[in-house]
Amino acid sequence: CRASAPVETPVATAVSAPPAEAPAEAPVEAPVEAPAAPVAPPVAAPAPDSLQAMLDAALGGYPFEFLPVSSVLTRANDDHLEAVASVLRQWPESVVAVEGHTDNTASPGISRDLGARQAAAVVRALMLRGVTRRQVRALGVGSAQPIDDNATPEGRRHNRRVSLRVVSGG
Repeated sequence: CRASAPVETPVATAVSAPPAEAPAEAPVEAPVEAPAAPVAPPVAAPAPDSLQAMLDAALGGYPFEFLPVSSVLTRANDDHLEAVASVLRQWPESVVAVEGHTDNTASPGISRDLGARQAAAVVRALMLRGVTRRQVRALGVGSAQPIDDNATPEGRRHNRRVSLRVVSGG
């Protein structure tokens, strides 16, 4: 007894009727649909608190560094900027406020302007790393929200910072 070889069935898109001259017992080609590719379930956007924790971890507790009394970021920020950008690229619907804070050694207007320029510098650096403009908003806060005492050099240093605050988790 001879074993029959397997026959590969071509994929068809429509049912074709047997030719008129074909015998009635000739098989009719049945349509075969390719199986649908598995669809990955949508990834839920992180809650704002979770996204904030991811951004804080990306910064590693280190503030962005600028040249003294300027909005020029130093090269020391490169790794942190890339880490923050990586988080934001994963969540393109998220929106983050980039807030520039200062100490109180200058007038409120000058402090707010410096904070705004520093926040804008961070926004530009993040955009260069693939973050969309829609995701980041630069805000100059100035000396209005200190986190430490401005009476000491260390306190003033803590107050000079650019912070990231999640507005929407996406």
